[in-house]
Amino acid sequence: MQKKVYKNLIEASKFSEHEPVPYYNDHGNISYCFDFEKVESVSALFDRLGINPDFSKIPPAILARAIEIGNLTHDALEHEQFLHEDLDVQRCLHSYELWKTFKFRIIEKEKSICKKINGKYISGRCDAIFQGMYGSGKIVIDYKTSSKIYETAKLQIAFYCLMFDIDAGAILHLKKDGSVAEVYTVEDKYIEIAKKLLISTPEEAQKLMNDKQDISKKLVKEYLETKEVIDTAKIKLDSLREKIEISLDGNSGATSYNGTILTFSKTKDSERVKYDFKKMIADDMEIEKYKKVSKVKGGYKVTTKEEK
Repeated sequence: MQKKVYKNLIEASKFSEHEPVPYYNDHGNISYCFDFEKVESVSALFDRLGINPDFSKIPPAILARAIEIGNLTHDALEHEQFLHEDLDVQRCLHSYELWKTFKFRIIEKEKSICKKINGKYISGRCDAIFQGMYGSGKIVIDYKTSSKIYETAKLQIAFYCLMFDIDAGAILHLKKDGSVAEVYTVEDKYIEIAKKLLISTPEEAQKLMNDKQDISKKLVKEYLETKEVIDTAKIKLDSLREKIEISLDGNSGATSYNGTILTFSKTKDSERVKYDFKKMIADDMEIEKYKKVSKVKGGYKVTTKEEK
């Protein structure tokens, strides 16, 4: 049963002693009150912990315009209005439509919720819940029109997954240039960080965020080191292959070597013949007229045997 939404915080607080009570905030959206106090929202939690992106260097007019585009796009998607007089908003909507090339159901839009996690109530509002996007399960969706996807956006979705008891969450990044939207799925590590943030001090929250970044840096470093080893090994393999070819050529024209672990075989230079069938069909001409002949360089085939 749908709970009654009270006009304001004062009215809602009268009935909030035993459970969270919804009310309309100053922006006309739903907030919650529990035990006579306002329940902290996910975005307010990020502000208190000091982990939100720093937009202080962005000119106020540009920041205000970015927020306006985001709000107008969200409103249009909520009401399924895909034609808009604002050109930037229209491009974001077009980005969504380019992405939406498969069937899925939108089972919730702009859904507000208040949930106790780790012994503390937290409130929020997700943009949508889709079903059938990946298999038959549900997935929490948050639309973003920002120029980049920040870490807090992924944490925000992680909180919504916890609050709605849904395993999967994703950010749908709508592009202001009108190109196809990108999907960023939320990894399990963000779920674990979200649980810890609820009971963290600002200092502990900063450490959690830094630790996560350190892990990412370590993975990148490990990837680059592994790639360097692979690249070096490829160069060495090419050098050894060349030496083997020279050795076989100098060994009375031998064409193969059958060893215990490796087999090398040499192929002769030959020609490759291909036919331009499309042109033949179009012109209804004889096959020989369209025959293509190209040189095929001989080489060596290397086969690795399983050790017995």
